[in-house]
Amino acid sequence: MRTDKVVGVSLTTAHDPSCLSRGQPQPPYYDIQQALPAVWENGKVSTLPLPAGDSNGSAYANNDVGQIIGTSGDCVSNPNARALLWQNGQITNLGSLGGSSFNQPAAINDLGQITGGSDLSGDRIQHAFLWQNGVMTDLGTLSGDFFQLWYFHQ
Repeated sequence: MRTDKVVGVSLTTAHDPSCLSRGQPQPPYYDIQQALPAVWENGKVSTLPLPAGDSNGSAYANNDVGQIIGTSGDCVSNPNARALLWQNGQITNLGSLGGSSFNQPAAINDLGQITGGSDLSGDRIQHAFLWQNGVMTDLGTLSGDFFQLWYFHQ
């Protein structure tokens, strides 16, 4: 069943304390508003829920069977802490390859396979991943590289 949806982020009118340090907005974005993952469908925008404890999020991609991927975390120090899948009103944390700073899905196909990038333990090296059937698999990098991100071509 195909549904026409557009996903992204919506800045709310709420101020997010995680955007501030010593009461001031922080570079490079200088945000003060809460950002929530959003879906536009049938001329209306709605937001997606965040995991407990997270104050910001973004939706990056969706497929034709209603699944949406994105991230959540806080505004400044770790906006991509969790790679997420939203489906049927539920949130699934996709996990990581061991890191905690950058875990970002990039694409999802109609089989529910998700690709993206995730930090390894220590958060200094990132590898591409494939997530399917509840398991995140490290796709590695090209020889000599320390960062690799894979996208599906649909």
